[in-house]
Amino acid sequence: MKKYLPCIMLFIPILSFSQEKWSLQHCVDYALEHNLQISAEKINLESQRNNVLIAKKDKLPNISGSINNSVNFGQNVILGTLQRNDNLSNNTNFSASIQLYGNGKLKKSIEKAQYDVATEDFNRQNIENNISLQIIQGYLQVLLNKEVYKIDLSSYENADKLYQKSKLTTKAGLTPFSVESEALAEVSRKQQAMLNAENEVKRALFDLSVLLQLEDDENFDIEDVTVSEVQPQIPESTAFYIETAFENQPIIKSAETQIKSAKMQTEVIKSNLYPTLSGNVGLGTYYFNYFNDTYTKSSSFFKQYYENFGQQISVSAIIPIFNKGITRLQIEQSKIQETLAENNLSRQKLALKQSVKKAVFDSNANYQNYAAAVEVEKNSKLSLNLAEKSYTAGKISIYDLNNARNNAITAESQLQQAKYNYIFSVKLLDFYTGKSFKEN
Repeated sequence: MKKYLPCIMLFIPILSFSQEKWSLQHCVDYALEHNLQISAEKINLESQRNNVLIAKKDKLPNISGSINNSVNFGQNVILGTLQRNDNLSNNTNFSASIQLYGNGKLKKSIEKAQYDVATEDFNRQNIENNISLQIIQGYLQVLLNKEVYKIDLSSYENADKLYQKSKLTTKAGLTPFSVESEALAEVSRKQQAMLNAENEVKRALFDLSVLLQLEDDENFDIEDVTVSEVQPQIPESTAFYIETAFENQPIIKSAETQIKSAKMQTEVIKSNLYPTLSGNVGLGTYYFNYFNDTYTKSSSFFKQYYENFGQQISVSAIIPIFNKGITRLQIEQSKIQETLAENNLSRQKLALKQSVKKAVFDSNANYQNYAAAVEVEKNSKLSLNLAEKSYTAGKISIYDLNNARNNAITAESQLQQAKYNYIFSVKLLDFYTGKSFKEN
């Protein structure tokens, strides 16, 4: 048997003037903008971007300045005589240092931070896709429940018409009271089904409002839309969907960049095994003044600052010799993280592959179920039409008529269920192939 997918499905809005109703795209856009989980991921993404800026800033020189003032009081032997040694000293220094060589550690740290940004961004995209998919599923569930409610409402109205007719025929003596009693019982059953269907619509709307994280869910409603009939076509192979999902799904891209980040972290740690070469520049001067100038005369503040001004240029190297083997243990730990990241990619691919296979299977099965439901619904309507004619002619009882009507209602409800199940399965395949969640 051939497998089918629809070539096109249209959501056609029906005008309503009771209140502003949400379209599917409005629901998706609102969720992407206001969902707290997505907002948290955006904050995490901004934090990772700041880490990139920090890593880049490490390449710049480190410049610092210091000013030190001190006053000393006490006695000391000066030129063989015990004298007061009260004095004031002042030191001013400026220094700058920059790493000249570090086995590429700074560059590797920047690359590692950039991989972390990419990973976080892919995580955000994956969460957005999953939430969008949940919104679409919830939206379709509301539409389905509204269709079921319309069916049950129509069934209730038909049962009430039959009851009103049976009252007249019973009063006229054309039918026994049992016919009127059964018609009334059927009205009660259909009314109960209608009320249950109405509550299911409210429940589905509530569930969708929870997904949207709305504060006001009492006035929330969606557009009343109709879904065009399914137009089948031969689908792509399962292998195509799996390969395409591997190429474009953010969860796979996230796992791949996690591996790159873990490997780059290993390279950063390895840099600690090599010498680090730094350049340093220093400027400084000082002022010193004895409070007791009996034996020495201090120059003025600015004169001393000028005379004592000095400069320093130096190059220093830090050569790692022995640090208890901690660096090599850190490298081993980092390699373990690489293995875990690779394992995570394999697990994500396996899970995605299984999900895609299930989605393809469900899509094919749902279409076959839909096609069968179309036939069942058509034949049930034909059977109901014949039963109504037979009842009018007095050839069957009201029980037979209600049974035929219930079968037709069940068939119509199952047809709507099959249609919306199939629509969602196709949307799920669109998700795996990276298509936009636009209404189409």
